[in-house]
Amino acid sequence: MIFHACRADGVPIGQFEEAEFRKKILRGELQADHYYWREGMADWKPISEYRPPGRVTKILGNIPTREAKLAALSELRDTPLKKLKKLFGANRRKK
Repeated sequence: MIFHACRADGVPIGQFEEAEFRKKILRGELQADHYYWREGMADWKPISEYRPPGRVTKILGNIPTREAKLAALSELRDTPLKKLKKLFGANRRKK
């Protein structure tokens, strides 16, 4: 997709592919008060309003239930001593 950029006074800066357009913004070559336009836009917008498209994160598998989350947390909180007490019983007395 081609992005067109111009200065605030309307002087054209150039046409750029989106990747190059983003690089120019990051390097400060295009200022916040400059304008941009691409096909599909109704009007020019300030570069300060440009937002790159977000990434979509695909969730694999099932979302854990509340109970599964709590069980995982309790496993993390168990210290080795607590695990031993669970295995051998906390109520045993020393002889």
